Amino acid sequence: MHVRRSGLRGRVQDVRGKFDSEGRFMVSANDTNDGSDMLDWIAAQAWSTGKIGTYGCSYLGEDQIELSKLRNPHHTAMIPQAAGGAYRFADLLEGGAVGLSEAAPWFLKWGSKIEPAPETSKVDLAQMFLTLPFVDMVKKAGAPHTDFEDFVSHAPDDPWWDRFGYVDKRHRFNTPALQVCSWYDSVVHETFLLAKLMRENGESELARDNQFVVIEHTTHCAFDSATERTVVGKGELGDAQFNYYKLYLRWYDRWLKGIENGMASVPKVQIYVMGANKWRSENDIATPTSRTHRAGGGDRKTGSRIRRHFGRADSRRCSARAGSSRGHAQSHGNHPRRPCREGRSDIPLS
Repeated sequence: MHVRRSGLRGRVQDVRGKFDSEGRFMVSANDTNDGSDMLDWIAAQAWSTGKIGTYGCSYLGEDQIELSKLRNPHHTAMIPQAAGGAYRFADLLEGGAVGLSEAAPWFLKWGSKIEPAPETSKVDLAQMFLTLPFVDMVKKAGAPHTDFEDFVSHAPDDPWWDRFGYVDKRHRFNTPALQVCSWYDSVVHETFLLAKLMRENGESELARDNQFVVIEHTTHCAFDSATERTVVGKGELGDAQFNYYKLYLRWYDRWLKGIENGMASVPKVQIYVMGANKWRSENDIATPTSRTHRAGGGDRKTGSRIRRHFGRADSRRCSARAGSSRGHAQSHGNHPRRPCREGRSDIPLS
């Protein structure tokens, strides 16, 4: 509706092997080249100006980022939302470990290679996460064939990953991007990393100077759900409303129609500060007034707070083979709810 009112034409492309698209689905393997072919087709139509903007959230946001590394001349602007997973399997592997809470439910719901996907019975995720060996987790939960088994069987430095569309420091970019994510999203950190990467590896000054980020306060892809009294979980976040669609149309007007509408003066970073419950702006992707803390590691004060709250776990008691400096995953031969062979962990696991 917003697109029609703005005078823009919209087209929807189904991922290969999903919905009305033919072929066999494989996560992020074919989307990049298929997307570029679609851009070329649109640009060749009599009604097209050849300037094309892309839009979408989550997997559809990741596809935009991955498409941009091809630097198709028709890919004029993009709005990737919650797209941090494009940053080298960000939401599937974390430091070499499989992020089961993200990976397994996603493959269970969306990863089917059969289309239409057969319905599965309701799954008790807490029980599913205890499945051993965990490589069989999704299959034993009743899912049809997926890529889960392959994804969890390859180390991060395995050349096997190069067949996918994920981006890293080797790639270059030339598309202005307005990225949107949430503090409650698992890939908010990667959103900043992507914006920084696309600025540093921008092929032109236009690309380097036009990487924008908006970080809000709701949950995954729920950006327009804020009200005058926004509540997420049990947290009251005040009046956190933001006119996203006005900004989106202004973005497309600038890049697709060539309208000089002041986008250059919009702050590069707009974030909602929870606690203070107000929006704040920065003009640098790496916000100079922010600090990053990794829970339990690298920061003594942060680590001590976690120990006081959860108790103390002595990792020296755990029989685990640490990963190598090249990023191989750690290995455990234990039950997932009892990760230590000797002694016990003081952290409650149930």
